[in-house]
Amino acid sequence: MEKKINAEIKARATRKKQEEIVRILRNENAGFYQPLLQVDTYYEFPDGKQKIRETFNENDRLIEHELIQYERENKKDTKISKPVIYNLYKSPDLESTTKQIYKKIIKVEKKREVFCIENVKFHIDDVKDLGTFVEIEAQALMNKNGNPEMDEKDLKKQCNHYRHMFGISDDDLVSSSYSDMLLKKQSEKK
Repeated sequence: MEKKINAEIKARATRKKQEEIVRILRNENAGFYQPLLQVDTYYEFPDGKQKIRETFNENDRLIEHELIQYERENKKDTKISKPVIYNLYKSPDLESTTKQIYKKIIKVEKKREVFCIENVKFHIDDVKDLGTFVEIEAQALMNKNGNPEMDEKDLKKQCNHYRHMFGISDDDLVSSSYSDMLLKKQSEKK
């Protein structure tokens, strides 16, 4: 089990804007991870959100298999969450228990490119049925006493620094998670 504190900004971004952000990240010598396919299956959960994440590399090999539980406000500004992450390779019974106990809500599929500068990750996302986005996520691990290595204020400051560097406007910001956007889209079709 891993505990973190995350500060996150999510914004709509055209493909052209995504390409511009990738150029900036390369100029900043950001580390790059291979393109990924992530499938997040959300399940009902009484406190916040719960999803099983399967991450596949470009050869369709499963490279991450996790149960993630978190609470996060829906707001356009920088959002704070404290996810708890369980490695399902180490706890396979947890996956079957989750599927038995909790009702499946929705599945989110996205093609993702991940860049990294120190403790900040940048996600260039193409989300099935939603479009293209960018996420800026500053992370700090929690120590064994339950205290973060960095405080919320510093994590938010990092997110806002990159937001302004990328030229992301207030109008581009998104308050909802991909799962909430897809659920809303489904309900509007009915």
